[in-house]
Amino acid sequence: WWGYARLLLAGRRWRGIQGDSGQLGGDVIVDGNGIVRLAHRSHDPTDRPPVKLLLDVIEQLE
Repeated sequence: WWGYARLLLAGRRWRGIQGDSGQLGGDVIVDGNGIVRLAHRSHDPTDRPPVKLLLDVIEQLE
């Protein structure tokens, strides 16, 4: 919810819930053998792993 509060404090308008409010995203990296090397389940729409972490995991696959 903090991400939304920052938008409001920055003067942007909240447009209400759009789309499926129960659907959350995530990031998954699967290697060539089908083994999950990273699974991040988002707790809210702004909860994403750092890009550096994703790239580091991908680099280890090479």
